[in-house]
Amino acid sequence: MSGSACLSNVPDKFDAIPHQVPFFKHYLGADGKRNIPDQYRRNTLGTHFQGIQRIGNHLIVSGGIKDSRSQLVVIQMASQDPTGPWSWPRYHPDYSYENPDPLDQGTLVVEVDTAKWHAGGIQALGTLVAVPVYGDGNGGEIRFFDFADPAAPAELTDLRLSKATNSKAVALTRLPNAGVMLLVWDDDRLDFHYTESLDTGFTIHCQTLAKHEVPDFDHDPSFQNINFVMDCDVTDAVYAVAMRGTTISTSKPSHASLYKFSWPDQDFSAKPVAELIQTREINGYPKVANFGAGGGVYVDRGANLFLYACDYYLEDWRDDDRLRALPQFIREFFIRKRLKIFNFLEYAEQSSEAMPLEMQDR
Repeated sequence: MSGSACLSNVPDKFDAIPHQVPFFKHYLGADGKRNIPDQYRRNTLGTHFQGIQRIGNHLIVSGGIKDSRSQLVVIQMASQDPTGPWSWPRYHPDYSYENPDPLDQGTLVVEVDTAKWHAGGIQALGTLVAVPVYGDGNGGEIRFFDFADPAAPAELTDLRLSKATNSKAVALTRLPNAGVMLLVWDDDRLDFHYTESLDTGFTIHCQTLAKHEVPDFDHDPSFQNINFVMDCDVTDAVYAVAMRGTTISTSKPSHASLYKFSWPDQDFSAKPVAELIQTREINGYPKVANFGAGGGVYVDRGANLFLYACDYYLEDWRDDDRLRALPQFIREFFIRKRLKIFNFLEYAEQSSEAMPLEMQDR
């Protein structure tokens, strides 16, 4: 399970993230045909991906099939290294986001709940992944899955946490005092659940910040993913990256905001003080990346900060007007035979450093 990787000077690392990834050769993809349900194809109303977390060369992606079930989709990027960037100097010399390496594919779907069908923004602490779910009209729950073996993840049922409201996104980290902090966002407030040990769960200490107590936190659409980022040199605070889109259209810019939550006396069971550090406009690409759909933060052991973003659905880049002109039942037959791609973007400091300055804004 281990702890959270940390960075020195988180604000500088966040500021170094590029506002766009400009070249298609750096966009990423994985084959979703064999192990990702057909419902995640485009235009399936209500069904969508939302949170992304990276564990080694695996992506854990939260998703929900409307009125049916919440899930975690496991993507194995087997052509890529477990650490470091995947998109620089480029994704792959022989493959692309439209035609990914056959080694990069969806490998597993983990069923989370059949009543609470909406799985929201997630975060991993080592191999432990926190997952918020809701959708049955009876509030939310936080579930915890151990991905020490990505081929056979296990739920830690003793850690389940029930919430009276719909749990939209969570953040999870180990603190400088070795305790653990869980943040739960429900579109109206941030609940901070602190525990000195995972053995005792998250029900003992809880402090709340209403969204009006957090600078510039009230947006429509609201934040879809919130992830903690630890600073190696800070002992009384944690940073958090909050991600949101401006519209359902991926042609519009997304935003990522860096917050700092402080406990001046290092009493992590007390109410924190919130500070907005910076908000960045992040440009995606239609059908590839949108923080209003799916997003997440990753810090590797080399002290690199990454932001990941995906679209709501799988893509079929070979779709065309001729296919759309066919009768519905024939069109559906051909679509099922075609490759479905899980596309995503990786925003990293290297994305800027690897390009000449005059090319960075193209």
